[in-house]
Amino acid sequence: MPSLVHGMFSPAQVRSWPRRIDLDAVWISMRARRITRWILPLGLVAAVALGAWAWQSRTRPQDQFAEALRALDAKDYQRVSELRKELGVQPAYEPHARLLNGAVLLRNGKHELAYPELASVLPQGALRRPSLELMGECLYRMGRMAEAEPLMRQLIAENKDHANAHRWLGAIYFDMGANDLAIAEFEVVSQLDPRDYRPHWMIGMMCFDFERFSQAIEHYRKAVELCPDLPVRSRLVLGLAKSLISERQFEAALDVLQDATPDADILALQTECYWSLGKGEQAQRLLEQAVKRFPNNRGVLYLQARMLIGDGRREDAIAPLQQVLGQNPLDAECRYQLALIYRQLGRDKDHKREIAKWEESKSLLERLTELNIEAIRQPGDAEVRDALAATCKKLGKHKLAEMWSKAADVCRKLNDGGNASSPFRPTGNAGF
Repeated sequence: MPSLVHGMFSPAQVRSWPRRIDLDAVWISMRARRITRWILPLGLVAAVALGAWAWQSRTRPQDQFAEALRALDAKDYQRVSELRKELGVQPAYEPHARLLNGAVLLRNGKHELAYPELASVLPQGALRRPSLELMGECLYRMGRMAEAEPLMRQLIAENKDHANAHRWLGAIYFDMGANDLAIAEFEVVSQLDPRDYRPHWMIGMMCFDFERFSQAIEHYRKAVELCPDLPVRSRLVLGLAKSLISERQFEAALDVLQDATPDADILALQTECYWSLGKGEQAQRLLEQAVKRFPNNRGVLYLQARMLIGDGRREDAIAPLQQVLGQNPLDAECRYQLALIYRQLGRDKDHKREIAKWEESKSLLERLTELNIEAIRQPGDAEVRDALAATCKKLGKHKLAEMWSKAADVCRKLNDGGNASSPFRPTGNAGF
């Protein structure tokens, strides 16, 4: 039988092999070499093909658009612009590119430029959800809440778990003075996005305004726990401390304020806490620091007057109260304190004058409270908001007056031609 290696190796080569050799292993090795000559090229071709498929998959237009939306949420506007340019050269994705261009303009505060870009995109298919959201946000930022509100409601009707849509709808209701509706939307946001401090902040602020202090404390605490932004945290701490002081929880308020930046409001609140706890020396030391650093601050001046009155120094308390009233003649709290001082000092003429002015301010404030309650009950009533604007103007609250005036205009637009299912439209429901 011919040898397996006959004719393949020279006798000298064979003699050089070790005495014991596995001829089967040699045969297998030779076959492996032949097979490898075919497998390696085929493997290389397969690897190239797989890489090309992966690259094409990664750069598919729909994937690029999805990546751009994620970059937009992450505020990576440079990446959004890069992807917009890549999508813009593909005719089928030109609307996607326009939407992204409008989104970048919007997020950079160029609302008027963003609007035509966003309005030119039909909200359909993969574009529908981002188009409705971005257009609603743009209209809100332009003050066109009557148009923004139905877009956000439509978005929620189609995507009930869309946290951003609930956020914007809550903001619209808040600006309209429809606080109960706003709170309902922000509560949904807090459930959909438990790490977001903003809904708790807004709810806490509204609860404080309507003297629901225990609820305000609860939401402000949650907001402080969640908020990573130090400048914003200081505002949240201030709201929490005011809520605690309103509930006479002075020790708790001091604990909250201990790491806060000592600005005028913080110093005034710390002073009030020490004073209310009977720690007069600490309160006086902080007050002197606050008066020196912030001589025109209303909170500091009013607290100074109260402490002077508490020490029996009524004559000295007149000056800081008059300083506050020089800034805001309709400050009912300061006016009443000044009237009391004049009565206690036996200055009847001055007392009668100040008490008459106080009654005027008090009447306006009571009217403001009544109208605020009515605005909550009637979120679509433009006349109530007109009355609120007029009352705020008389009280010297010009920013609030402007806000209520705009809210009245929005209500009129909604009632005249808005979405028939909007809660702003008359429904006959006493809860509205």
